[in-house]
Amino acid sequence: MARLYVVLLPVVIGYAAGCSTSYWYQEGKTFDECYEDHRACYKELAELTTQTEFGDRELKIIDDCMKSKGYRLKAESHLPYPTKTLKPDRTIHYRLHGIAGRPSKK
Repeated sequence: MARLYVVLLPVVIGYAAGCSTSYWYQEGKTFDECYEDHRACYKELAELTTQTEFGDRELKIIDDCMKSKGYRLKAESHLPYPTKTLKPDRTIHYRLHGIAGRPSKK
C-alpha cells in the first residue's frame, strides 16, 4: 500500500500543478493595457504564420512577445489585490496563460 502512495503522489501533485493558471502581469499596467498588448501579440502571430491550429510553436511566439513587452508570469495566488483577470481559453491550447492588470478607473 505504501508503494501505491509513492507512485500516485507525484502524479497527483504534477496534475494539480499543471492545472493552475498563470497570468501575464506587469506592475502598474491596467487590465485594458494588458489586454491590448496581448491582442498585439496575437496580431504579430497572425503575421508570422498561416496555420489555423495553435501548437507549442505558436505558444512560444505569444510568450516571447509578452516577455518582450515587459510582462512576467504570475500565479493567481501571487497577484496583488485588486487585480482584474481573464482566464485563458484552454480549448485553444492547454498551456495558455491568462492576463491580469489593475482595474481601470472609470
